[in-house]
Amino acid sequence: MGLDLHVKSGKSGVKELMNHALKEIRKEFPDLEKVTVHACDLGEVDNSFGYGPFAHLNGMGDDFVQVKSWNCNLRQRAWEDVAMDPAQFPSSFVDYDEKYGLGLKNHGQVSSSVTLSMNNNGDSMKIQSMSEVPSLDEISELLCIALDYDLKEESVQKLLEQGRNTGLYATHWGGLDVSSTFTEDCVLKITDLFLGQGGVSEEGDEALVEALKWWCKGSESKLERNELSLEHSAMNWMMTGGSDPTGADIGPSDTVQTANLIEGELLARYMAAPLLFGMVSPRYMWNKANEAANAKDRGFFDNIVPSILKSRKTIETMQLIVEAREWHKLFAAKNILETGGKEGDFSVGYWRWHGFLCRYISRSLNKGVTADEKEGITLIHGFGASGSQWKKTIEELSKNVGGDREVEALAPDLIGFGQSEKPNLTYTQYLWESYTSAFTKEIALGKHKWNSYTIGGNSIGGYTAMSAAADDTVANDKIEVPIVTASGANGSKKCRGLVLINSAGKVFKKDEIEAMVVESGATVAEATANGLLGKSR
Repeated sequence: MGLDLHVKSGKSGVKELMNHALKEIRKEFPDLEKVTVHACDLGEVDNSFGYGPFAHLNGMGDDFVQVKSWNCNLRQRAWEDVAMDPAQFPSSFVDYDEKYGLGLKNHGQVSSSVTLSMNNNGDSMKIQSMSEVPSLDEISELLCIALDYDLKEESVQKLLEQGRNTGLYATHWGGLDVSSTFTEDCVLKITDLFLGQGGVSEEGDEALVEALKWWCKGSESKLERNELSLEHSAMNWMMTGGSDPTGADIGPSDTVQTANLIEGELLARYMAAPLLFGMVSPRYMWNKANEAANAKDRGFFDNIVPSILKSRKTIETMQLIVEAREWHKLFAAKNILETGGKEGDFSVGYWRWHGFLCRYISRSLNKGVTADEKEGITLIHGFGASGSQWKKTIEELSKNVGGDREVEALAPDLIGFGQSEKPNLTYTQYLWESYTSAFTKEIALGKHKWNSYTIGGNSIGGYTAMSAAADDTVANDKIEVPIVTASGANGSKKCRGLVLINSAGKVFKKDEIEAMVVESGATVAEATANGLLGKSR
């Protein structure tokens, strides 16, 4: 009929909802011969693990309904190559860069940013973007319907409040106001501002701070800090310059110290959700960066001085954000197509943490055992390693696990390590702690259906495991004086044990912590949460 249908629904109900709608259409229009449903195809990895609309509609087509896919991959040739011969596809980002070209080496335009993709017939197809997203109230209402909760009950309202704003600081999961910052217009404006095309004197993150007061503390701020989140507290400390020992803020409240951040960090944090949800095409960002590069007067000095010595790398930073995301998806697709998601006796899984693609390995420790109760062990690797560090350990554990309860081991690659994405983020201990807690809830307890678990870690992974285990005990809806955690979220209270292996960090006894509090007035966590760390840098 030429009308748009926007579906707001949980992923489990998309196919059922569409089938119901199509039956009604067929009943109302008996002469209609065929209905075509266009769905965004996020690629092999996301489809394999249930992300994206195309994965949810898989197998829905029949004589009356045909499902056609579209995508906005950055480099279509790379996707064709990995599908044709995954074994020959590059195994390192350096080789990928050499083969397909990166950044300003060639100033090459990728496919048109107007026509997002080709449909199955090879015809160009325009996708009309939505300019609005569901409000927080609409999302809450949908969540309550899905969980059969009564939104009007005070206890449910409290539960929802505690679950909000527990993501990475300055992302749409971590404090940025959705209704006023998560629109197509905002996304395109930020792209221009970052590249110095928005009519402001600065470029990069400085331009975002100058033109958009979102990250500041003044009346124009659209960033809400979760007071119980240590990751939020640490980032707030770095972004505002810190405070003196009395807790008074240093510097004006309407400034952000971008010098304390990774270059392009505010852009990377803001774009995590828009890129995941299709609010902006990576092709658009790439081509806008090229346009900015071509518009700049690149003189003799620019050509002889390596870009690493220049004070601003906004063009390279923007292109690297989308290129790196694409590379990790391609490399994951290569591994899935080449190995079927297996590495010997280990299964390889992927999940998205706040939009970033991350990897983990898993293995049952007592194969063939079936029981209603399922127990697990999560193992966290050390600095510069990955989840694969634990393969021999897991193999040894499998020789010694018995009983009638199924036991499974999971070993994630921490974000920034292994085959997980490495975005422009400040990697604090609280970031990895938040990551590990979210992995436990979403993957171990959610997807793998564990009833309880033990967590262990080596080196920095030991510190992370110890902190995540402590976070898991927190239930702020049960106590009067709230307790801070890395993400600000409640724990699952399903952690049964902790194993530390040559762990980083010092373990204090209860009386030592009490002595610290008496002597300095606060533990490290309390000092972080209450802004008592002094001046940042």
